[in-house]
Amino acid sequence: MTIKEEVDIILTPTFALNVILGVLFFILIVFLMDVYTDYQKEKELYGLGNKKFRKDIIRNNKFFKKYDNTIKRFLSERNKERYSALVFYGTMAVALAIFLYFISMKQVLLGVIAPISLIWVANKIMTMLLVDVNEKVDEQLPYVIDTIIKVFSKYGDLKSVVYETSQSVEEPLKSKFERLARKMLSENNQEKAFMEFADEMDNIWVYSLVFILLSYKEETKKEDVILNLRHLSTIIEKENSLKNAGITDKKYGVVLNYAIAIIAFVGGFANIVFNPIGKEFFFGSMTGIFCFVVGMASIVGTIMINIKLSSKKGRK
Repeated sequence: MTIKEEVDIILTPTFALNVILGVLFFILIVFLMDVYTDYQKEKELYGLGNKKFRKDIIRNNKFFKKYDNTIKRFLSERNKERYSALVFYGTMAVALAIFLYFISMKQVLLGVIAPISLIWVANKIMTMLLVDVNEKVDEQLPYVIDTIIKVFSKYGDLKSVVYETSQSVEEPLKSKFERLARKMLSENNQEKAFMEFADEMDNIWVYSLVFILLSYKEETKKEDVILNLRHLSTIIEKENSLKNAGITDKKYGVVLNYAIAIIAFVGGFANIVFNPIGKEFFFGSMTGIFCFVVGMASIVGTIMINIKLSSKKGRK
């Protein structure tokens, strides 16, 4: 018997399945050991009566911590953080159901990849939908500058201007202006405080605002400063209008893409669940598995592209 024949006898589908199951079992053991170690550490810190930790032991595990934090951030921005546990365990339940389904179809590899991909895609989509700070700052700046102009007309002191402005604006700029006001009251170097504020925001319009305000310290007339501020506010408003117009122009294409993605998903799901021939094709042949993977990837890719098209992120 040649070496090739011996290798062909060993490398059978059954052997490959056993290897995959062995790797999965090893990963499961490592995971459970990590969970148990974390649990023992928490017991030492909080005692045996910590029911909250025992309840959230999976969410506190380092393998799922990033996903759980993304869910909390995503929901907190929409004032619905109380549903974070429901979303997290709901996703885990769907991932488990997908795993069991593929195992029942004797598709072990897909049974491992699909649940992991589901969690990755959910985390990615929620991350893309998080509020962009720069985008929010751009929206708020025209109002902030108008507020500065009104306050500036009453006060000639930059400390008073910054403090009064901080009381009128909303987050995320409110806390930034409050911190700037405290620095200006506690430090003599106002220019340093303004530049640190601009560096922290890392926004081109904020830098422009800071340079205009600092010019007042360099003997520029108040009337000229106010004129420059109004000009800056007008420029930002026009830029924001262009961004909104760009998104509006793409709205119909985005809606069409979502419709196609939904039809493709529903059609594929129905073909797998209700059509025995379709089920056999998708999970009984390499061509079918390839078509299934490419189809799901195309649907996910379409959703992500639509999110990008609907966002102002990166549009400068």
